[in-house]
Amino acid sequence: GFEKMCMGSNIQMVFYRNKKADVIVKILRNEVETSIPSVRSLNGPYYEWDVLKEYFKQLIDEEEVWESKLKSSENYIDIENLY
Repeated sequence: GFEKMCMGSNIQMVFYRNKKADVIVKILRNEVETSIPSVRSLNGPYYEWDVLKEYFKQLIDEEEVWESKLKSSENYIDIENLY
């Protein structure tokens, strides 16, 4: 599924605008239509852009919280400043 991906995978987002001017996005994983189980789809791999955008923002926020916790750990080593 979408939640677990290999490091060499790719995600494509194809944007459409319907007659009502709504932005619709089709998701492809490694060039194959795919769905994101935790996001409500319109139909199959098609999503409302506003809903999908919020999902991605939440993922980024969760990653920033995790990274902040890691950096505050006593075992954290800042590899950018090693040399």
